[in-house]
Amino acid sequence: MKYRSRHAYLIPYFFLVFGLISQIQAQSPDSLTRGPYLQKATPTSMTFRWRTQSPSIGVVRFGQAAGKLAKSSKENQAVTDHEITVTGLKPNAKYYYSVGTESATLQGTADNYFYTFPTEGTAKKTRIWSLGDFGNHSARQYHVKESFKQYVKNLGDPYIDLWLWLGDNAYNRGLDAEYQRNVFSTDTGYAGDRFMKQTPIFSTPGNHDYAGNNNLRVSLNIPYYQVVSHPTNAEAGGVASGSESYYSFNYGNIHFVSLDSDRYDDSTFKASNTRFGELSPQLAWLKKDLEAAQKNPKFTWIIAYWHHPPYTKGTHDSDTEKQLRDVRMNLLPVLEQYRVDLVMGGHSHVYERSGLLKGHYGDAVTFDASTHVALKNEKQNSENKSTAFVKDRKAAVNEGTVYVVNGDGGAGGGHVKTGTAQWPHNAMQVSYDGGGGSMYIEIEGNKLTAVMIAADGSIQDQFTISK
Repeated sequence: MKYRSRHAYLIPYFFLVFGLISQIQAQSPDSLTRGPYLQKATPTSMTFRWRTQSPSIGVVRFGQAAGKLAKSSKENQAVTDHEITVTGLKPNAKYYYSVGTESATLQGTADNYFYTFPTEGTAKKTRIWSLGDFGNHSARQYHVKESFKQYVKNLGDPYIDLWLWLGDNAYNRGLDAEYQRNVFSTDTGYAGDRFMKQTPIFSTPGNHDYAGNNNLRVSLNIPYYQVVSHPTNAEAGGVASGSESYYSFNYGNIHFVSLDSDRYDDSTFKASNTRFGELSPQLAWLKKDLEAAQKNPKFTWIIAYWHHPPYTKGTHDSDTEKQLRDVRMNLLPVLEQYRVDLVMGGHSHVYERSGLLKGHYGDAVTFDASTHVALKNEKQNSENKSTAFVKDRKAAVNEGTVYVVNGDGGAGGGHVKTGTAQWPHNAMQVSYDGGGGSMYIEIEGNKLTAVMIAADGSIQDQFTISK
């Protein structure tokens, strides 16, 4: 059953005016102009990043009780872009912190806290915010953010453990100024919300982060890599990638993989306009990483995410765009070989979700549900737009992967209306082109629950996977 919505979302005129008002930043030498935000989290460490108006020696003070930040770590020289990694922390523990200078605290409220990761294999309730194609300083971005905050508030305002950015994080060209205005602002951005202070961010780049520039797709010389800090040496588990472009990490009984679907591995791949080709170093690393994860009995779940989706009929068409075809034909067989459970992407500014798919590498017209869908104990409820899937963690064969397009976080929507295969994509059970949205994902033990929260607060999809 397919659910379709073309909800027209009304935007208050007052907000459009509000969105044009620039933030006023204090001009004192110790002024905080970005962050703090959390990166490269592990069971025993956390990386803090922030920016100040003028160069200073940054200091992180931390402790396990609010107002008792007895420990500290500081930088060796004065800079404006600060990055400090604190080590020697306890796993699955709550820490309060502040950031500042040797003589002043720039931020250190009751909301400045985090939890370290659990040890590998420890199953605990894990809450995730998944957000794609968002940083464009629009009313749509604002309402998506606010609807997620309200949804979490209705749950009792629990701590969010992970924040996944699915690419095209700052429009239009991924410039530092665009990250500042569209992501690290307090109006449509996230600087005024607790998630930026508390939840570690793990991201992937998109085509807008590379400014659509083929030379930058080889050199990787883009502001994105000055904004983020990702594990390159298996600091958070997995196999070391040696690159911030693609990496993996573990959270309890979940293994995550972040790929870069926009870069070229080298000039040869650029010349042929090929992603994930046979000799791709990224693909070779992925095989090693997934093989190790699949053999590890401590992991119940494997989740992969990158920007370009293998199936979509939204603002992009996976039948006609080579980059999306490369993902589908070159990458998906590897993911399915190692029985990845959930794949998330963005790029197409809609929400689309498949059933448990396997072996569908062709165009939309070739999709055959009797062949490409694993229907083991699948149950659908049209009244609350929910689907329940069941898989076997120890299955010797691939029981299917759920594919989600979640590029609805701010950028405007639309869908394919011409050609032999139009919206919705034949492989998708749910297709939503409305006013935007994002995903809340909760994993506890052998059950994964995912909810798509639209910008108007409505629930447009929810599904569970049980093992």
